[in-house]
Amino acid sequence: MQIFLNTYGIYLHIKDDMFEIRVPIKDSEPIKKHIAAHKVTSFVMTTSAALNTDTIQLALKNNIDSIFTHANGHPMDRVWHSKLGSTTRIRKRQLEASLNKWAFN
Repeated sequence: MQIFLNTYGIYLHIKDDMFEIRVPIKDSEPIKKHIAAHKVTSFVMTTSAALNTDTIQLALKNNIDSIFTHANGHPMDRVWHSKLGSTTRIRKRQLEASLNKWAFN
């Protein structure tokens, strides 16, 4: 599931090992929504959203892509885990195989 955080003043943080999204409502209590980390594939946040570092850490731990955008929706930056993925492993093995004595020229 992709989560879009584009409401002015929205806040994303961690509560009980789950993501909690807090949406401010003028003149009343904020709306709170809890989401399990394993259900999220990515967060897309505009410039008006806020989050804490624990949120980024839980997202990285669960391979969740965090995308930061301008107010108009154009991407500014992206944070994702630095673990070696299958594509990188395949390319590394292909390079090693090309240098092997059994490789075709």
